[in-house]
Amino acid sequence: MIVRKALPKDLDVLCGIIENAKAFLKEKGIDQWQKGYPNPEVLLADIEKGAAYVVADENDLPVAYTVLQEESEPTYQKIYDGNWLNESRYITIHRVVVSGAVRGKGYAGVLLRELEKIAKEKGAESVRIDTHKNNLPMQRHLQKNGFTPCGRIYLADGSERIGFEKIL
Repeated sequence: MIVRKALPKDLDVLCGIIENAKAFLKEKGIDQWQKGYPNPEVLLADIEKGAAYVVADENDLPVAYTVLQEESEPTYQKIYDGNWLNESRYITIHRVVVSGAVRGKGYAGVLLRELEKIAKEKGAESVRIDTHKNNLPMQRHLQKNGFTPCGRIYLADGSERIGFEKIL
C-alpha cells in the first residue's frame, strides 16, 4: 500500500467509499455526513487543490481518503470547554474515510502517520482534526494514534464537533 495524492481518475471510487461510510455512520446512529456532504463536487475540489490524499492498494485503487488543509480552520478559532494544545502553526486533517472492505485493518493509521510527516515537512508544529461527538470509533482511533481531545468546536452550520490535536 502506498499513500499518494488523489487524482481525478479516483473520483468514482472515492464517491463509493464516501457513500459506504455514510451508510455505516447512519447504521451506527451517527448523524455525521447525513445531509449530502461530502459530495462529488467537494471531493473534486479537494483533488484539484492538491489537498486530497489516498492510501492505494496493490492495484493503485484508493481504499482510504483524507484532506490536508494548510490554511487555518476558521471553525477552530473558538474552542469551548477546553483549549488547543498549541497556538503555533497547525495543519488540519478533514474527511478521514476508509473503504468498508478494509475497515479496521490499519489503513486510517497509515494515512494519519503519513499526513503527520507531510505536515511536519510543511513546517506545522501540530495537526488538528475534529469528529462528531457520537463518532466513538473515530474518537478511539484518534486517541490510539496520539491525538488529544481538546474541547468542542462548532462548524459553520452550528453542528458540534470534538476537536483533537497532536503535537508533532
